[in-house]
Amino acid sequence: AASLEQYSQRLAPLDRPLPELRHAYESERTATCWSLKLIFANVGFRQYMVLEQRLFGEVCRAFEPLIRLAGEPIERRLDPSNPLRAQFNEMIMEECSYFNPTRTLALLFVPAFVRPLEFDHRLIVMQRGNRTVRAVFEQAAARREFPETLEFAASADFGIDPFTGKPFIYRRTADGFTLYSAGIDRDDDSGVDDKKFGEKSDRNGNPQPPDGDYVFWPIPKR
Repeated sequence: AASLEQYSQRLAPLDRPLPELRHAYESERTATCWSLKLIFANVGFRQYMVLEQRLFGEVCRAFEPLIRLAGEPIERRLDPSNPLRAQFNEMIMEECSYFNPTRTLALLFVPAFVRPLEFDHRLIVMQRGNRTVRAVFEQAAARREFPETLEFAASADFGIDPFTGKPFIYRRTADGFTLYSAGIDRDDDSGVDDKKFGEKSDRNGNPQPPDGDYVFWPIPKR
């Protein structure tokens, strides 16, 4: 009981309600357009009006998949078959072009705006994992043993892995239990913890395919 209380206090910040990311993106789009408008106003030349309008259009185009995807339920956001996900991936992989400077300039904003969406996914996964761990301990306290499966949490959304839409991977062990998410690659890697939470790169800084799971219990050393 003391360990569970300590665990709950340690991870209490994870239980705070998350902001509506879609509204945050809409506000950020407006703020970005206003910032650009001020820049062009200070330039003061009418010949830049067409460039200003084209840049606004490209900024709105870049924000559109972010706003639409952020408004989806978490399982739909992470579903590779979701058309919005495909549109989003296509946008972030789009290369800059010297033949379309306004689009190139707008794409410079994209990496910074994609990060909040990735962090939102990470926090939701961690919230659900934290609540599931506590629920397992509460079941153990009531039954004097750890549950065999997560069936008791079948009606609760916190027991569901957002990456797979299925229950978190849970196994009872000789000295307790192990609980983890399949992670971005959606594969069960037998509880091998991914310390970088899907963020990996080689020696040259090029991103590598994610591997490993996101272990909630036992608490991994990171």
